Amino acid sequence: MKRLNSSLIKSLASGIAKGDHGCLAKAITLAESSRADHRDEVQSILNEIVKMRKEQCPSTDSLSSSSSLRIGVTGPPGAGKSTFIEALGLSLLQHTHSLPLAVLSVDPSSPISGGAILGDLTRMHSLSLSPSVFVRGSPSRGVLGGVTQHIYEVMRLCELSGKEIILLESVGQGQSEIELHQVVDMTILLLPPVGGDELQASKKGIMEVADCVLISKGDGDLRERARQTRQEVTGAMKYVHKRYEGWTPPVMMISSATGEGVREIESVIKSFYECMREAGEIQRKRECQAKYWMWTHFRRKLVERGECSVAVQKCALSLIPLVEREALSPSIAAEELIETFLNR
Repeated sequence: MKRLNSSLIKSLASGIAKGDHGCLAKAITLAESSRADHRDEVQSILNEIVKMRKEQCPSTDSLSSSSSLRIGVTGPPGAGKSTFIEALGLSLLQHTHSLPLAVLSVDPSSPISGGAILGDLTRMHSLSLSPSVFVRGSPSRGVLGGVTQHIYEVMRLCELSGKEIILLESVGQGQSEIELHQVVDMTILLLPPVGGDELQASKKGIMEVADCVLISKGDGDLRERARQTRQEVTGAMKYVHKRYEGWTPPVMMISSATGEGVREIESVIKSFYECMREAGEIQRKRECQAKYWMWTHFRRKLVERGECSVAVQKCALSLIPLVEREALSPSIAAEELIETFLNR
């Protein structure tokens, strides 16, 4: 991919600001690139959109995105996250006059190409047919936490393209999913109808950051098991530390196949945002998230620059044999690499 010139950056920025999905997809591809110059171009695109907005409306805070809804959906593999997101998305379109909606899905990466293995355009076919909906799968590339390392920029691009609701589906890796709450306002935990040790394993860690818990597949032969799971989870939630004053995470049964309970989730989402905005929690949380991602990128960029340093590479070549023979601890070796990088 060649470096974009200023005219193409302006063209992409203009397209994104007008809601063009093609331009949005190209910018997201740049954001997910492993090349630093591509990611710099994304920042130029974001700056250009903000500049355009300020010119159009000087009195408006063009950087603010607190009017959008960022909703994360997580849960163990097989819980039915994609099916639920499609059912919720279609319901939102039906009851909100086709509002602009983005669905971002973080999928496991291919060990060969590095791209997303699963395709949500195929899993969410009906939803993706709507012209107001943007569906995009992103590769996790081995990053823990259930989200990709550039998801913050991807969500900002979606918001600046006019998407009012962003649904983010995490990769579903268990306890590492906790990082999801560093990029969304509301975390919805989807659990399959299971019990005992299997239930404990699926909810460990993420229960503490869940703002709503849904027991999926609550229909047919699994209905009674789903009801029992709901009772177990409701009991377990009593021992989870309450994160927000005035909000108790509800535990509900749903069936994405029949649509049962999906409409009620819309009401829960509306109530959550009303409660959080009234308390000023949305703005506070987004400020903390922005700071979190600043330090996250700071650490990543330091590592990237360190690995590219000739001095560091030369030093590493002399240290690796010692580390491999356990004549030098990895921690001490790392300290020497840092000193070499700082004094290069």
